[in-house]
Amino acid sequence: IANMSFEDFLGQKKNKVELFVNGSLTKFRDKYFAPYLKWSMRNKLTTIAIPIAMLMITIGAYMGGIIKTGDSSIEDENYTNITLEMPAGTPDAVTLQYLSIIEDAVIEVAKEFDKTQKDGKSVVKAIQTDLTASNYGRLTVMLLNGAERDFHSMDFSNAVRELVGEIPEAERLNYVQESRFGKPVSVSFKSYDLEELEAAKIELKEELNSLAGLKNVIDNHETGMREIKITLKDKAYVLGLNLKDVMDQVRYGFFGLEVQRINRGLDLVKIWVRYNEEDRSSIGKLENMRIRTMDGSSFPLKDIANLEYERNLVSINHLNGRREVTVEADIVDQTVNLSKIKSELNDEIIPEILRKYPGISTFQGGHAEELQKAGASVMIIIPIIFILLLAIISFTFRSFSQTILVFVLIPFGLIGIGWGHVIHSYALDLPSYFGIVALMGVMVNDAIVLISRVNNLLKEGKDYMTAVYEATVSRFRPIVLTSITTIAGLFPLILSPSPDAHMVIPMAISVAYGLIIATFLTLILLPVLMVVSNQFKVGKKWLWTGIKPSKEEVEAAVIEMQIN
Repeated sequence: IANMSFEDFLGQKKNKVELFVNGSLTKFRDKYFAPYLKWSMRNKLTTIAIPIAMLMITIGAYMGGIIKTGDSSIEDENYTNITLEMPAGTPDAVTLQYLSIIEDAVIEVAKEFDKTQKDGKSVVKAIQTDLTASNYGRLTVMLLNGAERDFHSMDFSNAVRELVGEIPEAERLNYVQESRFGKPVSVSFKSYDLEELEAAKIELKEELNSLAGLKNVIDNHETGMREIKITLKDKAYVLGLNLKDVMDQVRYGFFGLEVQRINRGLDLVKIWVRYNEEDRSSIGKLENMRIRTMDGSSFPLKDIANLEYERNLVSINHLNGRREVTVEADIVDQTVNLSKIKSELNDEIIPEILRKYPGISTFQGGHAEELQKAGASVMIIIPIIFILLLAIISFTFRSFSQTILVFVLIPFGLIGIGWGHVIHSYALDLPSYFGIVALMGVMVNDAIVLISRVNNLLKEGKDYMTAVYEATVSRFRPIVLTSITTIAGLFPLILSPSPDAHMVIPMAISVAYGLIIATFLTLILLPVLMVVSNQFKVGKKWLWTGIKPSKEEVEAAVIEMQIN
């Protein structure tokens, strides 16, 4: 080694690794794979039945909720926002008091997370409290960068939420959860009947709060400060008063009336007159204020007017010309079966609400809307891809039946995809479906490699069964090596503890575990399907011509060679 250059040393090690891998694969192929392939080609029904049974079990697991679908698009930010909204008119001190309680909970949770942080760093870098209004505040918790911590920002906010519990006095307490595909649950109600709309909103929020796996159930129907609505009694009109006269006097008494302006040098001083602070300190003072008539007499406001206390909306939302209210919710974590929640929502909760309030219609946005958009795009793109692949493979093989066999394999890749997500406790989501598209390309490529070799051996004069067997055995090593290198490259990503990687892990799972099953399908199921297809073509021609052809005569590769 002392007399060897570094490049020669690496080259020698590389050659040894290649010899070990190739030797191991060759030994495995000859000792285990080849005999099993022969057995499979003899027991075609059993070989085909096993993958079909596995596919049926996988579909059943998906329908039964074992294989979950959810929202893996939840952002892992380097901060956590907690927003608190108290009833309008709440004093600053009260809002700050509750924000202080939440801050204490953040500090306690941070201490627990610090214990599990491997490098000993504090997981919370800073805590910032903002009071944007007397009744509205926000707590921003700055966390370590994603690469430096081994937990998701959502895990931290969930721990804080559990420790704080409910704040009954709060109108909203939202542990803000960002998602690039929209809220996991977002339902909009539309109606011309405002009472029905409000009742439906309240009922839906109660149902969502009762569902396990959901949190942050909020709506966009924000109410403002409490207002007093004044309507005149008949007595007021008899006295010669109208609503404007009464409201002007109320405004002047409580807000003030400008009675004079005085110039003092360059300054202009405005003089306002209104009740002193004690006389405008309560609702009782308003009810008893004296309203003067044109003849100079006065009467208490409550004697000539009705006072109603209510809260109006901060904003009014419309969708397609009708009043709209949206109710949204987040999932607790990524293991929640969002598909099950949506099924219960669409099959039970929403239909029951619509039966009670027939004037209401619904629209689902957020994650459901994005998924619907993606599905619509897939329905346009996938058929085009299939047609192009069908055309290219058909021209390559000159055989429509062999082309169909390639596409028959693709649905079986769902076996690996589904159970791979179960193993790693991930839910199927949009990134998973992107991985399915990538897997299709790998499966088609492996199938083309095998079928092309079969056709070449047929042109060399091999009988059909020998050609299928030898082609599969000869392509075992390149197909397996391609799969191993691809899977080995993806597994560090799948097993990565970094929160920054969680968005692409479902896609990597789809490709890696789908490829494990695809390799078995290509090397075992595809040769058996080719044998079955050949038998079908022989029987078809025998029935059509009355003469039983050989297995080789019905194959497109042999027919093409004879024509040429």
